[in-house]
Amino acid sequence: MNNAYARRPRSVWLWTLGAVIVVGAGVAAYLTQPPPPTEYRATAVVAPPTVVQSSLAGLNQFVTDLTERMGTDAIVIPVLEEVPQLDPEEYLEGIEANRLGATSLLEIAFIHPDKEVAQRTVEAVAGQIVAASARPEFDESAHLLDQAAARLDQAQQNLQTFTAANEVYDPKSEYAGAIEQISAIDRQIATATIEGVDASALEVLESQKAELITQRDRVGALLLSYDSLASEVTRAQEEWERVSARFEEAEYEFTVVNTPAHLIVSRGVEPVADQTPRLQQTALAAALALALTLAVLVPLGIWLANRRVKKHRRSLEATPSIRETSPDAGISVLVYEHQ
Repeated sequence: MNNAYARRPRSVWLWTLGAVIVVGAGVAAYLTQPPPPTEYRATAVVAPPTVVQSSLAGLNQFVTDLTERMGTDAIVIPVLEEVPQLDPEEYLEGIEANRLGATSLLEIAFIHPDKEVAQRTVEAVAGQIVAASARPEFDESAHLLDQAAARLDQAQQNLQTFTAANEVYDPKSEYAGAIEQISAIDRQIATATIEGVDASALEVLESQKAELITQRDRVGALLLSYDSLASEVTRAQEEWERVSARFEEAEYEFTVVNTPAHLIVSRGVEPVADQTPRLQQTALAAALALALTLAVLVPLGIWLANRRVKKHRRSLEATPSIRETSPDAGISVLVYEHQ
């Protein structure tokens, strides 16, 4: 009986330890499993357009205004048209932009349960951001070119109207021609006078000379206005050529250099797990493990306590008996016998 009591606590402890190990191993195995992805985070790293990179102030302004511009209709509406699965609330809740340290690079990120939607959205946003950032320079150069072309057209039209109204084509050439013809007639008159040509021939020459003088004076009166109009045409032509060269450069940068293909330097997508349900499940698993452990340890503690009580009671209920083993020496031994 004493051997049975000696073996039972060890057996109980072994069973308890085994149960705790099994429960702990199950919880550990659960916790080490990677949580299933519930969302995807797509990213696109964008370099600022060349027109922005040219100045630090422009770069800082580009970074500052980026977040605000992502929520404007100019960006949101085209993005929603490209990704019809999205609604405005999903877009505004999932989109974000951050500057990568002290660099000029910007990371645009979007989180969505659908991997394809996340990728398409971040691509659309990056494309719209690039276009919106590079377009102002292109639009301005195009506007200046339109103005220069309109100025040139107006100057040419004013000159044409002036020449048509005054029945002249090239007043400078006509004025010089009239002077040359007058000089030629003067030489003819001088020759005719020396040679004794009749008076009627001299009258014809004098009449021609008078007409040429009238034409010279009329054209000469137009030269100042004509020069002013012609100078305006020249200035307008030079301005148009300068603005046209700028427009060609801006058009090349807008259509070739400052495009998503060149300015989106990297792309990526990675799963994102929602840890909230997992934390709840972990807490539940821990509670179950604790409950199971207590279910084993509490009965064990009660059993051990009862065993001690019973042992103590048996010691109190035992009655002593006296036996003399050595009467001469007066020695006796007390022996407790259970009743």
